[in-house]
Amino acid sequence: MGEAGGIINLIEKKPQFEERYEIEASVGSWDSYSLMFDATNAINDSLAYRVVANHEQSDGYRGLNDERSELYTSLRYDYSPDNKFLISAAYIDDAIQIDSIGHPVRLIDLTLLDAEAGSVTASDLVNGDVDSGGLQLTDEQIAELAASLTSTDGVQPYDLGDTSLISPLSEPNEGKEFRIKIRQDVNLADNWTLTQQLQYRTYETDYIRQTSAYNYVYTERTDVINLEPRAPLVIDDVLYPFAARRQEYRNIVADEKVWQYFIDVTNTWSAGGVEGEHLFSANYEDHEMSYAQWSIWDADDTRSDAVPYILDIRNPNWPTGTFDDYNPSLRSKYEKDVSSWGVSFQEVLYFNEYLTGRFGGAYGAVKQTYLNQYSDGNPEYDADDDGFTYNLGLTYKVTPNISTFINHSKGRTAYSVLGSLSEEDNRPDSESISWDLGLRFTALSEQLLGSIVVFDTARTNLQYTNPLYEDNIDDPAYNIDVPEFYYDEQERTTGVEIDINFDINEQWALNTNATYQEPVTEPGNFASSTDEEQTKGIAEKTASTWLTYSHSFSALPAPVKFSVGVSYEDERTISASAFGIYYAFVDSYTVWDAAISYVSDDWDVQLNIKKLDNTDYYSSAMYLGGLPGEERNAKLTVAYRF
Repeated sequence: MGEAGGIINLIEKKPQFEERYEIEASVGSWDSYSLMFDATNAINDSLAYRVVANHEQSDGYRGLNDERSELYTSLRYDYSPDNKFLISAAYIDDAIQIDSIGHPVRLIDLTLLDAEAGSVTASDLVNGDVDSGGLQLTDEQIAELAASLTSTDGVQPYDLGDTSLISPLSEPNEGKEFRIKIRQDVNLADNWTLTQQLQYRTYETDYIRQTSAYNYVYTERTDVINLEPRAPLVIDDVLYPFAARRQEYRNIVADEKVWQYFIDVTNTWSAGGVEGEHLFSANYEDHEMSYAQWSIWDADDTRSDAVPYILDIRNPNWPTGTFDDYNPSLRSKYEKDVSSWGVSFQEVLYFNEYLTGRFGGAYGAVKQTYLNQYSDGNPEYDADDDGFTYNLGLTYKVTPNISTFINHSKGRTAYSVLGSLSEEDNRPDSESISWDLGLRFTALSEQLLGSIVVFDTARTNLQYTNPLYEDNIDDPAYNIDVPEFYYDEQERTTGVEIDINFDINEQWALNTNATYQEPVTEPGNFASSTDEEQTKGIAEKTASTWLTYSHSFSALPAPVKFSVGVSYEDERTISASAFGIYYAFVDSYTVWDAAISYVSDDWDVQLNIKKLDNTDYYSSAMYLGGLPGEERNAKLTVAYRF
């Protein structure tokens, strides 16, 4: 749907006319294993096949288990040297457990207190207005609440150790995908080529996701301190300072059917000492989707039977039974059709042996039709947007070993594919603007390769939640007369990236990469804060280095490689002002990894050992929490080709 940054280009294995087989197996920590088989051969002089089957599963760190089965088949037909066809199909069945909470930040709004984190006392905690719904704690309960606080509460996740908040009511994301694609590659006359592809894809998913489960300590909402139910939990005059409330479990069932068509026409030419390449492209996509969501909650919401509160996040008491036992409430059900089309033209000009230019433009449109089957009257809404995008670039070779480049581009993409629409929701698609200025160089007879890039990127028209919206009718702040979301935030990242690859000699090789950036979120017109802030989850500094030593043994035809690597990631923010957390973060971390590998004509063997120092860290910043990084683990992979 439009042009999206950060897409990984996956190139499928294609049939070969030479008979070849490969078996690959792996075993690892947490009862992980996988087995893959790959076969390809000619059927006759113009027809060849390929079959790849793979199965892998793991109990996973902290119970984040996953299982995946895949089957890929393809048939290549060379009608002539200038006209080739490829028919491929794939079936994927996977189940992935998701931790959407991690280790949560205890919710204490330090801006309400005349004290720093770690120095809050009972005298700092006052009750809210009882007439407005503020929780009234006794002096003993306030003292107990203050005694539970640590120096990281309100600013960092609470370390739960090996405990997780993954409830047995949650279920892995079980997805099934089938796709079939037909591709034709044609060499036309006079250096013209044509490639066209037609793909049909289906995908269905069914999972139960656990959300919220926040530990409220001391926050303010609509100018009321500890406004129920966003307040510490008290049951029968007993305070539970580490309780989690406002839990919600969402059962989501969705399926999607997609038709996609792409065509590319290229031509190489030369005139007057200048060479060039034409590229014309066109595409059309149509997505048909259905989506339904049911929810259950704890006693803070009466739209379902109550799920038990988590009385202590350090030692959770889990609900029994199944999701359906709690009388789920249908929250959303709709059908949606999203179609898009686009045309583009790009020209690459080789002005001389030093200067190359790239100039491209595209025009595209996205139309969405939404039929709400949940509310009365089945209202139907339409949304559409279109626009022009472009990319411009110049590369100049200063010397045979040094070149510089500059790129500028504008992109756009559909703001949502599976998302719902409302009557006032015909907003423009998200857009992006990027600049790159860089230097590439080589030295020491190409033993040293490197690049330095300065970049500036921005994304506009981003969604954020209106803190005044509340759809729980039992909440004193209930208000559905305001928009649930706004869409005018912007994220901008400016920085520099350095990459070095250095073959020191025949035995030693070094790769290092480092990035320094300033990721900033610029608030929209309706944001609760008017200040710029570091974009959530994005580190300012990252770096990694791998050093490899190759050693030849007389008994082996190929060398054995020993590698060690170190990675660093700076702290990342996880703030949410709607919950009174104006600056919280997960700490920076450094981890060490190692690998031993052997690659020959027939055999590949590789042992990976991750997190050598077994340090505790958070691998990802989540919404008001941090996802614990894996502990020390190992994986052995062996492949045999014949």
